[in-house]
Amino acid sequence: MISFEEAVNITLANKLQCSTQVAKLENSLGKVLSADVLCDRDIPPFDKSAVDGYALALGSIGKEAITVSGTIAAGQRPTGTVKPGECYKIMTGAMVPKGAECVVMVEDTELNGNQLLINRGEKGYSLWSNICLKGEDLKKGSVLLQKGTIIGPEHIAVLASAGLDEVPVVCYPKLGILSTGDELIEPGQPVEEYQIRNSNGWQLMAQANRAGFENQYFGIASDSREELENSVSRALQQCDVLVMTGGVSMGEFDFVPQVLTSQGFCILFDRVAIQPGKPSTFAVKEGKVVFALPGNPVSSFVQFELLVRPYLAACAGADYSPLRLKLPLSQDYTRRNTSRTSLVPVKTEPYGSICPIMYNGSAHIHAMTCANGIMVVPSGVSGFKKGDHALTILLG
Repeated sequence: MISFEEAVNITLANKLQCSTQVAKLENSLGKVLSADVLCDRDIPPFDKSAVDGYALALGSIGKEAITVSGTIAAGQRPTGTVKPGECYKIMTGAMVPKGAECVVMVEDTELNGNQLLINRGEKGYSLWSNICLKGEDLKKGSVLLQKGTIIGPEHIAVLASAGLDEVPVVCYPKLGILSTGDELIEPGQPVEEYQIRNSNGWQLMAQANRAGFENQYFGIASDSREELENSVSRALQQCDVLVMTGGVSMGEFDFVPQVLTSQGFCILFDRVAIQPGKPSTFAVKEGKVVFALPGNPVSSFVQFELLVRPYLAACAGADYSPLRLKLPLSQDYTRRNTSRTSLVPVKTEPYGSICPIMYNGSAHIHAMTCANGIMVVPSGVSGFKKGDHALTILLG
């Protein structure tokens, strides 16, 4: 049995090669940039007003009255130049006219006809007050987003601001998902008392979709070695990375390791010192990878987030890791078995503390609906006292 850190390192040492493509901006969420994106112009592209107010020269502040010579709306090019003793009414985001050295906020003024009075006085304003200067955020030609960036909504906004409607991205490995077990029944089908509805397959598809991984679901394979052989072979003809759940423990019908070996895979690990997820298995052969995860849904959920998702991101040239913070507990926590590192569902509370939630083990997937993180309890540690800080992995 190896440590979880060793397991992660083994997976990352066996990354698949990925191709690149150009994706439509609207389809690029969750994908990885395959090249640096450069600014096509200065940001801001012109001197612009940060507020609604009046653009004027500094020397005009302190005069008894200033003449308003016109109005500049956002999206308009100013036609005039600000002269001493005059100003232009200007809207937020509008281009500042030549000659203007600051913008006085509307709330600091009074208007009498076309004569402006400033109430705040000279000390309230200095050179370039309330003006966003051309290029102060980024200069034309500078790196806007770096190669290897996992594209989120904020990156979509930046790409759009650079005028890109197509984005150079890396193609993730083709991902397949396969559930195993005679006891499983798909949602919507009649279920007997001794059967279990298949949650793993649907959970993994949802996790893959959230991460931006295109995926294909291959259904449920029964606990027959022949059918499992056929299901695995069929799936691997259509995908690069296969994520399986179930069939990896020590039971009489747990055929997954035998099937993988018979199909030419080299199993690099099959036991990890982690709870939940001990029987997680990683196998490789040329151009193909299999993650065989435990059948309990919390195990498969957590191991996908901490093992599979970082691996797929790394294949595409990205460094993905959930946010990890040391947070104080709001109550005591104890456990009996200290032989493995435990991952315990927790919820964050106001002011930054964490609270372990009621959790009955790796089959208790409903617990994850109340959690937004997992607390790491190292091997050999029996618990924490209220106020102790524990490493917490935030999920999402």
